[in-house]
Amino acid sequence: MLKMTWPRSLQHLLAAAFVGLAQMAVAQSDFRTLQVAAEQALVDGAPERSVDLAQEMLRIAPDSYAALFVLALAQSDLDQHAAAAETAARAYAVAPDAAARVQSARLVASARFRLNQFARAEFWLRRAANDITTDVEAEAVVREYVRTINANPLTLNFTAYVAPSDNVNSGSDDGILEF
Repeated sequence: MLKMTWPRSLQHLLAAAFVGLAQMAVAQSDFRTLQVAAEQALVDGAPERSVDLAQEMLRIAPDSYAALFVLALAQSDLDQHAAAAETAARAYAVAPDAAARVQSARLVASARFRLNQFARAEFWLRRAANDITTDVEAEAVVREYVRTINANPLTLNFTAYVAPSDNVNSGSDDGILEF
């Protein structure tokens, strides 16, 4: 019988790979457990606990949409609207799909609205509108947009006038040039 031997360095490399995979599986399991607990804390009305759990999720996966979105929701529940807007904007940047982008953009808009930053809220609602996939989402975004426009004391109106003229740049009407 032939016995195959592997070089020692390859054995160490394979062992390290298996350990890395095992650690990654544990981290994913821990992450999912934290996510469920963070979401349940929000439902139970414990946003402080949800913030702690979401921050732990971010230590495991710094660019996790789920962690960022849960954290933004918890911050909003704690009336930390500026932090919620920033966190939800980060969630928007890493959102895995259109529905997630709509939800995170709406959350940014909501936080900006509560901060009386109506133009910024309108901007985020327009961003949300870019990714709408259902009629229900469209109705919600339109409703929020109209509410934001009505609350915004700033109104910009622009008027332009275009007509042919033989008097360009407010020149003389005489047609006489004097030196």
